[in-house]
Amino acid sequence: MGSGKKEDLLSQNPPVCFTIYREQGTVTDPVPCHVDTSYMSVMIFGKAEKMSDKEEAAEVLQKLVDKYMPKYYSNPLTSTFIERYKSSLDGNAVSVYRITPQGMIAKEN
Repeated sequence: MGSGKKEDLLSQNPPVCFTIYREQGTVTDPVPCHVDTSYMSVMIFGKAEKMSDKEEAAEVLQKLVDKYMPKYYSNPLTSTFIERYKSSLDGNAVSVYRITPQGMIAKEN
């Protein structure tokens, strides 16, 4: 099982908020106080739930690896790796959470 303050907080209080933000650049104007930033954002409100299915957790982690370290690893992550991986800090396994959306707001400027 995972450990740490975040793990404790999520198990006791699962409501969460997740924000996705994309800055599109600076909006210029001859008047300095009218300069602005163009952006889009989405806030998702929901409930965090620890994933117990190791195959599904491996798929989620693989997507993160593919996004942030494409082609770095030659073999995909497996459920066996998820079960056997232990933190060097406390010896506990990695935890993967799913957010079940209960509400959403978006903003654009």
